[in-house]
Amino acid sequence: MERLRFLDSSKGIFLVMIMYGHLVSLKYEPAFIDWMNSIKVVGFYVVSAYLFTFSKSKLSSKEYLIKSFKNIMYPYFLFSVFIFIFDVTFSLIRNGDTERIILIDIADTLTLRGIGTLWFLPTFFLANVLFKILLNKKKFILIISIPISLVIGLIFSQLYYFFQENTIVNNLLSRVILVLGKSAFAFYFLSISYFLVKYVKGKTMETKFVLGLLLTTLNLYMSVNNKHVDLNKFQLGSVPVLFLIGSVLGSIGIILILEYFYWKWNLNLKRLNYLGENSIIPMAVHNSFALIICIRYVVGIKVVEYSFSFFLKSLLGLFLLIFSQTLITKVLMKDRFKILFCKR
Repeated sequence: MERLRFLDSSKGIFLVMIMYGHLVSLKYEPAFIDWMNSIKVVGFYVVSAYLFTFSKSKLSSKEYLIKSFKNIMYPYFLFSVFIFIFDVTFSLIRNGDTERIILIDIADTLTLRGIGTLWFLPTFFLANVLFKILLNKKKFILIISIPISLVIGLIFSQLYYFFQENTIVNNLLSRVILVLGKSAFAFYFLSISYFLVKYVKGKTMETKFVLGLLLTTLNLYMSVNNKHVDLNKFQLGSVPVLFLIGSVLGSIGIILILEYFYWKWNLNLKRLNYLGENSIIPMAVHNSFALIICIRYVVGIKVVEYSFSFFLKSLLGLFLLIFSQTLITKVLMKDRFKILFCKR
């Protein structure tokens, strides 16, 4: 299937939002960060739903499982090893609690909790594989699985807090519950987006643009009334329904606007496209190897209340982070390294 550049750009935008959120990490976040938090992760599940609507692949469920494992889980374990080596080495240099670091990183990796931002990859893998399996069956089964997955996600998000006592069993169980619950939410986001996207897919470009503006505006309103969202930690905000609905609508809205711009003005956002096309690398690397710590130090970003000065520093930091991720991605995408990501 030919690449859909407006989807690559969409992934690039969602990725930049994730980077910015990790870079600033404020205790009291302004409204526009609340808005970004509502769509920056869910947007990737929505893009996946778009791809399913355009795909003409005849892969069986088993073939899709194998392909997805190579494309998603193989890099997951590969980057886990790299980050594990760095974490242990860094801990030894600083005379830290190296034994604890080793145990946590191994537990996070093997339970699929993921070290740092790697948590996203297993949830993405599990949601996509389950969706493909059900898509190959009767549509009715896929439809009824949407509310079921939502209920499972909500139950697990509450069950998670019953296993916070610091014991080995609780630590392992809480990680497994976290993975399964987030995967259930990921499946919900992907599945409901699939049917919504199929509905708007045949509309005119002008209609898509107007609809995109309306959905984005609606999500802006929802997000500012539902602060402190973080899917990674099962934080769905003070009014979870606003996140569960608004995140999907807002993500679709951004994608529809970009689709219109690409059609109307033949945009060519090369850097965003490149990051979006190879998003698995910056997604895994940008919050690891002390990169953000170094950039915060160089730029002078401290965890304070938001101000214009802080905003300017954060933009400079974001530029450096994007530049570093583009450079790292270009290096790892050279022919000699492509085999590491099952690409030739």
